[in-house]
Amino acid sequence: MPQDFPYILVRRRVKYARLEFTPQGLKLIAPDSPRFNVDAFIDRHQSWIKKKMVLYRELSNAGNYPLVDRSLPEFKRLISEYSALAGAAYSARPRAITFRTMKNRWGSCSSEGELKFNNNLRFLPDELVRYIVYHEVCHLRVAKHGPKFKRLLYAQFPNAKEMDRQLLGYWHQIHKAK
Repeated sequence: MPQDFPYILVRRRVKYARLEFTPQGLKLIAPDSPRFNVDAFIDRHQSWIKKKMVLYRELSNAGNYPLVDRSLPEFKRLISEYSALAGAAYSARPRAITFRTMKNRWGSCSSEGELKFNNNLRFLPDELVRYIVYHEVCHLRVAKHGPKFKRLLYAQFPNAKEMDRQLLGYWHQIHKAK
């Protein structure tokens, strides 16, 4: 294990390993198989880990991100409004929209066209909520985060990279408070 990267190893019945940064630090979710080489995986992703570690240090030293005080019904109306706008922009309509509190993401889109949104989105400014909704509706057209997906999303949000950075700051702020 490289000393530069302390991490929490979690073995699960997953096909592919993944790295997550949480308020507690770096977490490696790895297949529950003796053939999976943890050290090799960490070595392969050193560059990404270093970048994220720098970013998370910056975020932890940054000031507070102002949280919005929005009721759940108000938040759900906002999501519905933005979903309709995004659906028109991308010629896509979700099959269903649901809400729940999620540990690792702001939203998700299933292969069946169902969108799920994290209840913690209600604490974000309108423009970031709009960005997340458009991001998830965009997945109704393009499943993965490849060049086509980015072209569609960046056409609506030329400052998407900055918005992603702000989302990390808000994520850190919301989870620091818990």
